[in-house]
Amino acid sequence: MVTEESDHPHHPEEEKTPTQEKDSNLLARTDSSEILIQSSMDDIFDVIKSGELSEVENLVEKVGQEALSARDKHGYTPAHWAALDGNVEMMRYLVERNAPVDLPCLGTQGPRPIHWACRKGHAAVVQVLLQAGVAVNAADFKGLTPLMTACMYGRTATAAYLLGMGAQNHLTDINGDTALHWAAYKGHADLIRLLMYSGVDLQKTDNFGSTPLHLACLSGNLQCVKILCEKRNLELEPRDKNGKTPVMLAQSHRNSEVVKLLHNEMKKKSRWMPPISEIWGMLFGGAGASKGPLILFLVSVLLWGYPMYMIRCIPITWNILRRSHYCFIYWNAVMWISWIIANRRDPGYIPLNSDTYYRAIKQIPYFDKWKKRNVILSRLCHSCRCLRPLRAKHCRICNRCVSYFDHHCPFIYNCVGLRNRMWFLLFVLSIAINCSFTIYFACYCVMIEGFSLLYVLGLLEAFVFCGLGWILTCTSILHACMNLTTNEMFNYKRYPYLRDKQKATKRKASALELIPQHQKLVQLVGKKGKKVEKDMIRRREKLTVTDVRQQLANRRDPTEDNVKKLIMLTSFNLDDVSRETILKRARTGHYVSRVRVPKGNRQKDGSANDVQDTDNQDGAGESVFTEDDFANFAKELEKSGLLH
Repeated sequence: MVTEESDHPHHPEEEKTPTQEKDSNLLARTDSSEILIQSSMDDIFDVIKSGELSEVENLVEKVGQEALSARDKHGYTPAHWAALDGNVEMMRYLVERNAPVDLPCLGTQGPRPIHWACRKGHAAVVQVLLQAGVAVNAADFKGLTPLMTACMYGRTATAAYLLGMGAQNHLTDINGDTALHWAAYKGHADLIRLLMYSGVDLQKTDNFGSTPLHLACLSGNLQCVKILCEKRNLELEPRDKNGKTPVMLAQSHRNSEVVKLLHNEMKKKSRWMPPISEIWGMLFGGAGASKGPLILFLVSVLLWGYPMYMIRCIPITWNILRRSHYCFIYWNAVMWISWIIANRRDPGYIPLNSDTYYRAIKQIPYFDKWKKRNVILSRLCHSCRCLRPLRAKHCRICNRCVSYFDHHCPFIYNCVGLRNRMWFLLFVLSIAINCSFTIYFACYCVMIEGFSLLYVLGLLEAFVFCGLGWILTCTSILHACMNLTTNEMFNYKRYPYLRDKQKATKRKASALELIPQHQKLVQLVGKKGKKVEKDMIRRREKLTVTDVRQQLANRRDPTEDNVKKLIMLTSFNLDDVSRETILKRARTGHYVSRVRVPKGNRQKDGSANDVQDTDNQDGAGESVFTEDDFANFAKELEKSGLLH
């Protein structure tokens, strides 16, 4: 080491000539500049994290292109941090300056920038990286692809975009897990459905012998297990390398709901006596599998209603109520025609594998710049591979998206949608009318022949179907008048276009409701308060302290007369008024200017009606203000700015 230092041309202990002294100063400046450059290269990460592209450009011009290839103490490149922050402009700048955008970090995981972008769901950054030549199936040190990373963190839109760009769903990591394994283990139901309809193998096992169903039961996500069990050919009792089935894993983790679901599914798919199992499922199975309501309707009408009508009713009442029988026969014909059409007609299925779906998938990176990106993403149906129009919904029973989806009716065993909703309305109306005629005929027969068990049973059945028919008829007409479907009525919070309408209605209602509460304040602060009130009603705006203050400031400044008007109110025994509450809420932007006037004091002055308010006071205690208290309170109101 000493030899090396003595051989150095600029050793500090050597006797220096004037020329050497100049060289030494130059070297010192060079060393300091190198330290400055190194410090600036370290600062590149802080600047990139700040997101200021102009600062990055200035720093690169100062220290050179090498700063964009630097690594921080953890081995990450600037491209990693730009991808993590989702800064599209920064990533484009790095690509334009030929900075490395596909290098893995130096840690044990070795993620690339595209993995970090997928982790946060930045589809726009993923697009830039793919356009720069990054492989869509690029793997890290543990074999994780971008698709696996997106599925691991529940980024459905990013995963859909990667699949649209050619990502392979059958690739595995070093443990043999696919993207479906990760989605099932993390409990992301939407991603499971997306991967299922992209053709992934549901029975594929990892290095430990676990299928996606094993991992879904391990996580205890009931919805994920339901989706996986929808496939009829799925094996429900596979064993991993430890000899455990999905049910055993769910039991060991005390996931009782998952255990119950799997037991029910195994009973449905039991191999002993399959005809009995199928019949039981058809009659008493779950939604979609059960035809119980339809069978009940057909049996009640064909095997009970019509025989009773032909054998008992017609012989007794035909000559007496012939016109009623003609009407009854007519509406029965209408009922069966409308039932057949509503049952057999396409309710408005949206075409599968539409071009709009694939176009929307390719446009996902641009949705980040759009304020309503979730509106489009929520309309993507990965099961049908279509872009649902507004008011359409995917029916999980029919497994299709239906335009103007109303509901899935078990009595017609079909969805009610755009193309058959009028026939459904006619069907339920005809049921209601026919059952009303049935009750009429049955009562007439009872009057002639007296009570009989058959008549009692017929009346009970008719009352049930009659009530159901009229309820469905009235609700269908009501929904038609409101221009809403049954699905929208019950799930209005899920749909942004209905939430926006609701918010607008609430804003309008809140403005109209707030006007009477603030009317007293507006009247107290000036003669032109009425004009302020009318303007606010006309604009339908939500009132705030700032709005009132600005409106009043443009018309008239408060004077001592306003304070006198406040003091004038002390002639009444005011209760339910809290000075602290009013001042506190006045400063925080809320009006608490409501007062309660006892009935005994209202006739003393005609102005009592101006301050009367029967609403309950928020947080107010029982107190009575004296004249001095109210005067001080009025001054504090004026001082707080409420009257300015």
